[in-house]
Amino acid sequence: MNLLCSPTETVVVLVFAMTVIACRQTRLPSPVLSIAAQRPRVPLTAPDTVPAWVRAPKNLASDTGASYHYYADIILVRFTPDATQTERQAAIDAVHGEVVGGQPMPTGEGFYYVRLNVRRRLEPLANAVTNLQSFPRVAAASLLTPLKWQPRSPSHVSTVRSAASAVVVSSVLDSAGMHPVHPSRVELASGSAFVLGDSLGRFALPAVPRGKQTLRVRGIGFIEQRISIVVDRDTVRLPDIHLWRNHTLDSVRVIAP
Repeated sequence: MNLLCSPTETVVVLVFAMTVIACRQTRLPSPVLSIAAQRPRVPLTAPDTVPAWVRAPKNLASDTGASYHYYADIILVRFTPDATQTERQAAIDAVHGEVVGGQPMPTGEGFYYVRLNVRRRLEPLANAVTNLQSFPRVAAASLLTPLKWQPRSPSHVSTVRSAASAVVVSSVLDSAGMHPVHPSRVELASGSAFVLGDSLGRFALPAVPRGKQTLRVRGIGFIEQRISIVVDRDTVRLPDIHLWRNHTLDSVRVIAP
């Protein structure tokens, strides 16, 4: 095997070696030996699609420290309208996240679906949410929990919906329409059934009798709203429901018996 180099090859090798040495002496990255890892780019606006696997039943997880289910390795993030792409990038990078989808809102900022490689564990997800909430340009951050409903009694559980009932669908937001109210609870005034909204404030209340009905809408720290509706079709889609904060709850004194 011929290990001798031609004069041209010798010059190229010497130039490359001198470049590497110069980079090390000035603490610059070597042109070959050090390549900076690039984080996935965070778009300036929330995407208008969500991968099917996000809400797939097999992605639903639970934890011994939680009394609810959540979707594994996913958190929701919403930014303030004035957040720049650089600020959005910095926030997502801080929790080592990757934007995999999103949900635009009718008004204002949408939600980013951010994936974290935490192997279905709840604690790292909760820590990431807490970390993101410390960023001034992050308007909201939360776990992604399933849309669910619960009846008052087992007698209301049925796999077949009655022809005389319908589903009422909407979202519960704060008075400014900027943030979802979570947790929220929507129920018929008659008390026959209720639904718990998901982390985006959305709900789907089934088994609602046709005709005139009254909904009670509540959220922790918000004033209850009563809304009159007319159920005249199989699926009734209502405009966003807005709740006002109950400022009288700013200070609560508990007196032991």
